Amino acid sequence: MFVAAPLPSNSSGQVETVALAWVSRLTSARDRRELAQLLLQGVRSWPGVERAELDEQVEVAADAVLPDPEGCQCWEMRSEYGEQSLLRVWAAADVPDTMDFIGHLVRAYQHVLRLIDGAERDPMTGLFNRKSFDETFWRLSTHCLQTTRPIVLDGQAVAQPERRHEVPPSGYWLGVLDVDHFKRVNDEHGHLIGDEVLILLARLMRQVFRRQDRFYRFGGEEFVVLLPSTDATVAESLFQRLRQAVEGHVFPQVGRITVSLGYTQIRPNDTPSAAFDRADRAVYLAKKSGRNRVVCHDTEPSLSAASVLHQSGGVELF
Repeated sequence: MFVAAPLPSNSSGQVETVALAWVSRLTSARDRRELAQLLLQGVRSWPGVERAELDEQVEVAADAVLPDPEGCQCWEMRSEYGEQSLLRVWAAADVPDTMDFIGHLVRAYQHVLRLIDGAERDPMTGLFNRKSFDETFWRLSTHCLQTTRPIVLDGQAVAQPERRHEVPPSGYWLGVLDVDHFKRVNDEHGHLIGDEVLILLARLMRQVFRRQDRFYRFGGEEFVVLLPSTDATVAESLFQRLRQAVEGHVFPQVGRITVSLGYTQIRPNDTPSAAFDRADRAVYLAKKSGRNRVVCHDTEPSLSAASVLHQSGGVELF
């Protein structure tokens, strides 16, 4: 049975009483991760539920045939930003009111998620904002040393190394992207066209990066990307693919634009500001070297030297 965010029918008093208590807990969630955990706890608390799983940001095609093991019910939920979640519930068929109870929780989950997204998203592009970046970064940085528990980024579990390592075999990377000559776009075409460029750029990022990757708008024409559990070759490939995708895209009224990217591996006990500063220095070098480039801070000798200062040096960065 495949149900799209069902509305509860005429529920019994027991359903409404128990659901109300869980809805109250859901509305107290501080972020997406806690909200997802509370939803699963609430669903599993019902006596007829044997198991429940929530897949965040899944891709469900309109004609997709979902797995239908015996006793499994599925709820597909789409956010206002186009992301889809899939709740799978295995429940005993002989326990009444199970679906009505889950329906109450699904509705509450979607409502609270919209409120959380409003606080954690950039309203123009729909990407996550600086606040959500800082919270995610601290969890990721901590797990660079403590790799025995699942890593959760913005509510979604991602792959991780099985053993403790000083530097995990699959690294975690932070990239900074800056639009080249964006000031010219605003000056020549106006801020509305400039905003359209940023919206289309966010769309390209969604197309290029993988489901487990996270991207953020920091303000203006500056974006940040977090790549979890990725080796150096894949990280370089993804950033290069984005650079090429932007270079090859024709933006309405503007035509061609390019971006400069810098990235660095997140270190154990790193801080958001320290990692961002390393990636930002790499962006500066990419612009100084001609723009439309990708530079890795960790493999660039000139950036590893302690004497390198992050200054403009007369180069037009924007």
